[in-house]
Amino acid sequence: MNHEIHKQLERLRQISPDPHFAARVRLSILSQKQHISYIDTFISFIRKPIAIGSLAFAIALFVLVSVLSPTPTVSSLKDTETLNQEVNALSINIHLKELSYQQNADSMIMAAITEIKDAKASHLNPNTLKSESQDLNIENKNTENIDKLLNSVIF
Repeated sequence: MNHEIHKQLERLRQISPDPHFAARVRLSILSQKQHISYIDTFISFIRKPIAIGSLAFAIALFVLVSVLSPTPTVSSLKDTETLNQEVNALSINIHLKELSYQQNADSMIMAAITEIKDAKASHLNPNTLKSESQDLNIENKNTENIDKLLNSVIF
């Protein structure tokens, strides 16, 4: 009986599948997507020394930036005077002040243009100009002193 079992085992050992069947089964097994858990992926990632170094560098950089970066304190938010000073110092307020000044200047220019355009303005009246020019003393006796001073400055 022992001898017969050996013969059957030898026959079973010689059995092989059809080559086409074997190739088809091999391709179907290899084409199936492996389902690897996230934990296994993370563990395989952590085992690499470059990954450990990169992770340590990133953590150190994060800690360094968080420690060295200035953080606003809550107490400064409660101080209304400081906040008002900061808001008044902002560039938008400067632009608004420039705009209001520009509007005032524009209105003054428009008033001057309107006054110049008006022929009845007192300072442009020819009679007023003649009377004022007669009152002026055009001849000044200090011209000699002025000339001396100018000559001393120039030379």
